[in-house]
Amino acid sequence: MLKNMEDNDALLTSAFINTLLTKHSNSSHPISKALIHTPNDMSFTPTLQSHIRNLRFNNSTTRKPLLIVVPTHVSHIQTAVISAQTHNLQMKIRSGGHDYEGLSYTSSTETRFFLLDMQKLCSIDLDLATETAWVQSGATLGELYYKIAQNSKVHGFPAGVCPSVGVGGHFSGAGYGNMMRKYGLTVDHIVDAQLVNVEGRVLDRMSMGEDLFWAIRGGGGASFGVVLAYKINLVRIPETVTVFKVERTQEQNAVNDVVFRWQEVAPKLDEDLFIRMILDVVKSSQTGEKTLRVSFVALYLGDSDRLISIMRKSFPEMGLRKSDCIETNWVQSSFFFFNIPMGTPEEYLLRRKPEKLVHLKRKSDYLKKPISKDGLNEIFKKMVELEYPALFFNPYGGRMAEIPTNATPFPHRLNLAKIQYKLNWDEPGTEASSYYIGLMRKLYDHMTPYVSNNPRESYLNYRDLDLGINDHDWKTNNYRTAHDLGITHFKENFWRLVEIKRKVDPGNFFRNEQSIPVIPLEKLGSFLLTRKISIVGDQSIPLIPLEKTVDLEYLVFGDSKAVVILLVFADSMVAKAFAANVTYDKYVSSAASAASTAHVVCVAWKMVAYVVSTWKVVGSMVFAASMTYVAWKPAASVESTASMPSVAWKAAAFMMSAASMAFAAFVVDAATFVMYAASMESAAFVVDVVAFVVSIASVVFAVSAACSSLAFATSMMTSKEKGTFAKVMTKDT
Repeated sequence: MLKNMEDNDALLTSAFINTLLTKHSNSSHPISKALIHTPNDMSFTPTLQSHIRNLRFNNSTTRKPLLIVVPTHVSHIQTAVISAQTHNLQMKIRSGGHDYEGLSYTSSTETRFFLLDMQKLCSIDLDLATETAWVQSGATLGELYYKIAQNSKVHGFPAGVCPSVGVGGHFSGAGYGNMMRKYGLTVDHIVDAQLVNVEGRVLDRMSMGEDLFWAIRGGGGASFGVVLAYKINLVRIPETVTVFKVERTQEQNAVNDVVFRWQEVAPKLDEDLFIRMILDVVKSSQTGEKTLRVSFVALYLGDSDRLISIMRKSFPEMGLRKSDCIETNWVQSSFFFFNIPMGTPEEYLLRRKPEKLVHLKRKSDYLKKPISKDGLNEIFKKMVELEYPALFFNPYGGRMAEIPTNATPFPHRLNLAKIQYKLNWDEPGTEASSYYIGLMRKLYDHMTPYVSNNPRESYLNYRDLDLGINDHDWKTNNYRTAHDLGITHFKENFWRLVEIKRKVDPGNFFRNEQSIPVIPLEKLGSFLLTRKISIVGDQSIPLIPLEKTVDLEYLVFGDSKAVVILLVFADSMVAKAFAANVTYDKYVSSAASAASTAHVVCVAWKMVAYVVSTWKVVGSMVFAASMTYVAWKPAASVESTASMPSVAWKAAAFMMSAASMAFAAFVVDAATFVMYAASMESAAFVVDVVAFVVSIASVVFAVSAACSSLAFATSMMTSKEKGTFAKVMTKDT
């Protein structure tokens, strides 16, 4: 069987390469065989490994691509996109290879895929007259910084401090750096882009439209197409900036107070000042025992004299001294943050490979309110116990808090800080990986009471497969995984991303283990009709009625009055399910971000949904009553006064049927309500199942009651009444 799989892979690879070279290749810029690397080529392994930054995914067991295509022209990307769809071959897109879970060059869900390696599409066109630059996705941050530094001393760009990070992934996942309190995120300075879409067309901002342009600035470009380049606005920086690093250890009895104080002041300081806080465990210089260390690493956009003045006024607990400060330029400050020796030549920025590769695991969280001193003590104890994981706190506030949370897909701007969990190790093998990743998970679990919840937010660019893997199989319940991933990464912005995805890539060609799903999420099984809802900006979705209409003539003159009533009843249930679903999609997931008031707001919105849709239930009851009148009035009119009691009994029987349906509606409502109320909890799936079973049972109850009441009414008729009724009903129908 393995031999057959290998043969099939070889045939697929050969056919795909043939299509690349002949069917879609641009005659002006044809793809040469030198740009295609297969496992049989000596160039395959060096090309694959050239941008692997996590040694966890550089071993013999890691799933590898069938081939690697290294485009040097946009037409090569177009050809690859069209050819891959012809052969049903998934495409992975890699710019810098810093994806923490290796999703840009390996796969845990696809057995057959190829790698589109963007490393040679790395041009940077700088225009100081307009203070802009076009940067291709294969360039690195270091190359961008070098280009800027070679042409200006007063310009910079707010992005990350690791010089080997690729522009494509960093920008499309939002991007941030140590100037974000002054200038916001990387994506806040993107003004145009070039993208190859699923049809192989090259689009810019105007031709792609504002929705897609919005999505690729923080929503993950690889979900929507291949981003070729971004146009950015440069920012102004002073020629002199100041950096410092101050450390304190627990044995100095100063950690708790200064850490607590940092939470209060760091997001409120002058926006020119960014102070990162790092918590890790070291060996005591006095006893050799494990102790907690806090480090404050800072960038100030100005000179040290003004910095000292700000710190003495706002954060005297740190005890910053003039001797702690180093005045330098912007490029050297990035070296300082990345632990590269000050004074290193700027050409170091052009190095694409880090000094050392390690095995690593990262996770992220968001801080909504300061952790109490007691809570900090518990965290410190846990960290000392686990020893190896570290926590990096990056403060928000400043410009970050001024930009609306829906300006880009990145929704986390109003938090106090982002937390990065960091753990590196040198030991190879799965046993070592399991051990260290286990330590990281324990710390992550321990942090649960102190960070954001409902949802527990996470930063897209800090890839973490612990949060879930979306295999895009809608025949399973994995839509729930896709939903949960989307909410934790994008909160209420997720729904707009889903709608954009459905429009620009309906076949879900551009996908990975945590990409945006292509279809809306089903929440009520057979009761929910899939809807197409347009979302424009931050406009609310109205609780609109169903597009499906009921034929009134059929309702009055149908063959079976019982079936008609049940149809109205079923329509009522679908309407309620849809109203509740839309409410959850647009409002509840958003309201959940309101922390302590989330549950109350969720419940309020769901109650509104049910009130709005209740007219359907009332309508079904009125219809049942009207059918009693329509059916029995003619029959009563031909009977003697003595027969009126039996007519009354028959009318009562029909009303019993209507009442039973109303009760069934109530049961379904209650079950649906409980399900949505529980959707914020871990037991949501169990409640879904229970609610669905209860819904089915209630419908069965309604049908049984209707049939029983009809039988009862019939049994009350005299022979003459039965004959007359049959004639009347035949005439009506």
